[in-house]
Amino acid sequence: MSDNVPAYIVGHLDWPTRLRFAAGVALGLVLFGSIGYSVLQPWDLEGAISLLLAGSKVYLLVRVTAMLLAVSVLSTIIMDARLSLFGVFAAMVGLAYPVVKTAGMAGLMTRMQAGIDIEDTAAMSVLWRQLSSEMLAWAFPLVVSVAGAMLTERWLKTERILPPAGGEPKPVTTVAHRVDWFSGLLGTFVTAVGAGLLILLFCASRHKGQVIFAVSAGFFLASFAGDWISRNRHPVWQVAAVPLVGLAAFIYASWHPQRPPGVLEQVLQIAPNPLAAILPIEYICAGVASAIFGSWMSESTRHSNPHV
Repeated sequence: MSDNVPAYIVGHLDWPTRLRFAAGVALGLVLFGSIGYSVLQPWDLEGAISLLLAGSKVYLLVRVTAMLLAVSVLSTIIMDARLSLFGVFAAMVGLAYPVVKTAGMAGLMTRMQAGIDIEDTAAMSVLWRQLSSEMLAWAFPLVVSVAGAMLTERWLKTERILPPAGGEPKPVTTVAHRVDWFSGLLGTFVTAVGAGLLILLFCASRHKGQVIFAVSAGFFLASFAGDWISRNRHPVWQVAAVPLVGLAAFIYASWHPQRPPGVLEQVLQIAPNPLAAILPIEYICAGVASAIFGSWMSESTRHSNPHV
């Protein structure tokens, strides 16, 4: 991008950019609020969104990937690539609509644990290993939507010049920035560790709403700190921490699947630990949106300080 292009930072956006921001988020909400249910839940509009309940896991992943990619690319174009990974942020905010309104881990555990001995730790360990695999599977739509948004941003930021004799504008390849792997991986590490600790701190219960709040707040604050410490310039490194934390939570639950103490009516509805108390897609949805916004706010804070 040329030097005369103004920097766009959350908290310092002009009104046209704010309208673009609202339009991009609205696109995600409208699409997922309308056809999102048929894409995510063709069999039960109020059931848990999980590959373990899907008739065809690959078919569901392909449909969700296409939906997220479409929203990411279109929202990036609407925003004119003025905020990094805005398209992914808009897609995750839109995805939150059907995710919040459908059953969570409680619904999945009630269905999957029916007919098995809940005191059998080996059987329960298998269930949590399946959820670990599902966490990896849901990382695929995330990677595709992030790649689509970043490629669209690169295309929109390509400078174009007019030939002296007129004609079609020709693209000029922008200077590629060197990837600072140390800063990037440091940001991912700080975000992952910080988010895990904060989620445990914020989880006053294992109810879906409480855990989603804890995941959102944890990744927002951890991403803010990770970006502030590493100065890695792009939220993709903070986003990478989200599936890592979810995967670690489910793997740990597979190693320690013992049910928590409580009355019998709660046994089927409570995960072994707070970190594993929401579905993989809920981790992706809440964690990614919060991680991106936390990175934006960190950048905004740094640029608001004239001594930085």
